[in-house]
Amino acid sequence: MTGDRVPAAPTRQGSRIEVTVPAGRTLLVTGASGSGKTTLLEAVAAALRQTSSSRGQPTVTSVSADDHVFTGTVATNIRLADPRASDDEIEELLAAMGLDRGGLTPGTKVGVGGRDLSGGEQRRLHLARALAARPDVLLVDEPTTGLDAGTAARVLAALRSRLPDAVLVLAMHEPPAPPEPPAPPWITVSLDA
Repeated sequence: MTGDRVPAAPTRQGSRIEVTVPAGRTLLVTGASGSGKTTLLEAVAAALRQTSSSRGQPTVTSVSADDHVFTGTVATNIRLADPRASDDEIEELLAAMGLDRGGLTPGTKVGVGGRDLSGGEQRRLHLARALAARPDVLLVDEPTTGLDAGTAARVLAALRSRLPDAVLVLAMHEPPAPPEPPAPPWITVSLDA
């Protein structure tokens, strides 16, 4: 991924982002609200999807900041990404996202008439659905919204461990605390001026 552009807006100037992210690495895009993180993710997704449709790869999955939980069950939401996912595979995804501790199962009803989910539970269900797609590139806008620091760290680690060869592009206001010195396990690009 190189040469994507963040267009100008009333609160910022346009800029060109030059970065290469090898397979199995994470790009962390940071910046204040309005700095262009979402716009950059959308541009990257569009460029990658255009390339993938003409060449047959890579598989790109995006999780937007305002993604949706659909009325049905947890399993029907996950199976939107992988219709062949078994209940056992869905249970593994729920455990990876820590949703099993809150009592979510493949059969849990969600959406209209279903169980109310907290913002953090919704976010983790969005991420579990994205993991089910097994993408080559996963773009996530605000992956830790609604999560405490410990849960956020576990979710970020689960994303990397479940997609060891994928490129992850995560947009966040601030980088998370690195798990171990000497260097964080990601490449950081700041959109702050």
